[in-house]
Amino acid sequence: MAKKIKYFLEYKLAAKFNVHIDPEGHTKLIDDLKRNEVCLSLNYTLGDGSYSVGAYPDSIEGGLLTFKILSNTILEVSINGSFFQSLDPKWEQSLIDDWKSMTELKAYSNQVYDSEPTSHYINGSDAEYEIGTVCLVEK
Repeated sequence: MAKKIKYFLEYKLAAKFNVHIDPEGHTKLIDDLKRNEVCLSLNYTLGDGSYSVGAYPDSIEGGLLTFKILSNTILEVSINGSFFQSLDPKWEQSLIDDWKSMTELKAYSNQVYDSEPTSHYINGSDAEYEIGTVCLVEK
């Protein structure tokens, strides 16, 4: 029996930036940081579609995702490594097919969020910030 190919999107990430902490979510963010429940949004655009997934510190391979409180209003985020998002051919075959014809796209983020989820934006804006690339890989 042939081994079934599994498809993943690999986000190759390298960035360091500041996030402005939403005052209403400050306490929740601090509590969630202690429990490792703060997530970095990862986004890319393909054609007319925008896709997003969340990465937690323990989901980064070959590197680290760290969050450091610099002040009551600023959170420093540093990421270096890869994040793998599995794709299920049953539901995402057309997306897999689209990716097979490409090499890579730019990966972006605009926020971290806590378990509420409250958005805490990079540089205080919801504008996208380039943090790496994303491509299809087989395992």
